[in-house]
Amino acid sequence: MTKQLDTLASFDSGGVAVRAEAVRELGRAGDEQVIDLLLQAALGDKSPGVRLAAASAAADVLSRYRLEPHRDALSPQRRAAIIHQLRSVDPGRNTGLFQVLACAGDPAVVRNLGQGVRDPRVDVRTGALVGLERLVCSGSVNGDPRMAAALSALLSERRLRSDASLGLARIAWRTGLWQLRPQVQDLASRLEERWLPLLQELLEGFPTGLSSEHILGCWAGSGLDCGEQRPERDPTTTLIVLPSTVLVGADDSMQQAPWSLEGSVLDSPMFAGQGPRPVRVLRSWFEGQEASEVIQIGSSSYGRLGEKDLPAVVDQLALQSFDIAPASRQLLALLEPQLSNRAAGAYARAVLLLLAGDVESASKRLQALAAAKRPRPELAWHHACLRRQQGSQAEALKLAQAYLEAAPRKSPFVQAARRWVEGE
Repeated sequence: MTKQLDTLASFDSGGVAVRAEAVRELGRAGDEQVIDLLLQAALGDKSPGVRLAAASAAADVLSRYRLEPHRDALSPQRRAAIIHQLRSVDPGRNTGLFQVLACAGDPAVVRNLGQGVRDPRVDVRTGALVGLERLVCSGSVNGDPRMAAALSALLSERRLRSDASLGLARIAWRTGLWQLRPQVQDLASRLEERWLPLLQELLEGFPTGLSSEHILGCWAGSGLDCGEQRPERDPTTTLIVLPSTVLVGADDSMQQAPWSLEGSVLDSPMFAGQGPRPVRVLRSWFEGQEASEVIQIGSSSYGRLGEKDLPAVVDQLALQSFDIAPASRQLLALLEPQLSNRAAGAYARAVLLLLAGDVESASKRLQALAAAKRPRPELAWHHACLRRQQGSQAEALKLAQAYLEAAPRKSPFVQAARRWVEGE
């Protein structure tokens, strides 16, 4: 960090590319100590490109202080000073400052962002919409009625320009504010004709409200907020939402509990006395991926896992000490329509069949996978468990030994296999 600060403090001697890269580096890894330097560059650098990069970097740094346990590292007074400083600046000089406002940690700035959406300058409107989305997608404002109220009021403004109105509609869809669909539909009578096909396309995928089908599936998060990047992440938490239960945890310490959804509020004993939490599904920049599908429960965000991630999920299920057969059957039924016959999908299907107690089907699937050129090492472990269930103890032990010989050190079943092989 010292090297980065020295680079930024003396970057007047460098060219535009050098200065821009300096601020981007601070945005990727900087802490609250670099915010003032980034704002100084965002407001005063002679290059518009550097000013924009510095504003984006300052927003990235501030986004790390919106959620606990990091929020208290930036005092309310410091946040208020940043907001006060930026409110007096013409946004036309640097539209990236809307992102800084959005990430400053005060939901009340939604009013300032709304003013930018009304601006007659198209670049200012565009910058304000970017900032508005960065604010609304954050877990820190999940369930905050001010967000939906602000977007609703803007969508209802008849003098708002068509590009801004459609941008607001997209934000409502992407940030899970699906209760605003009626206001979005009403835009059809006010938008310029050339925008109507885009509105119709948006409405075709715009839900009328949140339902359980939207949140079922496998999700994972490492403590990051939507739109946040951080050099060090928390341990990954897996979230498996099934029709009757939810499983939450990491590695071999998952817990299982019932859940219920009423409107956009999720309730479960898993929340340990904290009461029901607001829940929504978003399309957002999350953990380095653009337009990721994300579920937010309270302030916590989890990205939907794709097929390539499912082998780790089913292996995690196999580590649990409680009866996982019912959950495995539900998960297999939920995933089966989307599972392919490629390696990851076939592996997930075979292991879930085994965990669900369908030994005959699992045996056929596991044998087929074992015939591949480079089978996953964990496949031998699951095959060993299958053979043990079938009473073939000698073959099961041989397969467990083969797993230990091929498995990397961090493979999840190494300790259990070693205890088995050593006869503990």
